[in-house]
Amino acid sequence: MMEIEFIIPFRLEMRRTSPPSGVQKIIIGIDDPRLGRFADGTAIGGCGALRQAVTALGCEVTSNMTSLVVLNLPGALKGREKELVQMCRAEGFGIWPTLSEPVQVRIGILNQITPAAITDIVNRFGKAMNDMGANVDMEAINALLDKHYTAALEPAE
Repeated sequence: MMEIEFIIPFRLEMRRTSPPSGVQKIIIGIDDPRLGRFADGTAIGGCGALRQAVTALGCEVTSNMTSLVVLNLPGALKGREKELVQMCRAEGFGIWPTLSEPVQVRIGILNQITPAAITDIVNRFGKAMNDMGANVDMEAINALLDKHYTAALEPAE
């Protein structure tokens, strides 16, 4: 697995939201264009990498948002979405079912936008699929993710 270390030039800014909440908000600006592309989803795009990986796992992505992918399971696993979600949640892996029928799987990444975090999410999901009999080649999936990250982290032009 590829390991990436970043030295990030950044600027820190604090803003107070409008009264009466008085809540402080911290904004971190990323000055490296490669990391900016990563954070806003235009290059590595947490969900771009996630979508590519779950599609390679055989899933049908029905919705691809900035921090959430909604999908149907492939082949023999189709219709077992609730079971997969329950199994994952029992192991501390927080994915969710959709509330409507037919049930689909929702994988949210929120602020988990690093290559390591996305890779962990994909590997946990792939393991759960394999535990249910999917027989997915996780080495191939990880190679796909490594290729995706390598290309996305090339210097910006």
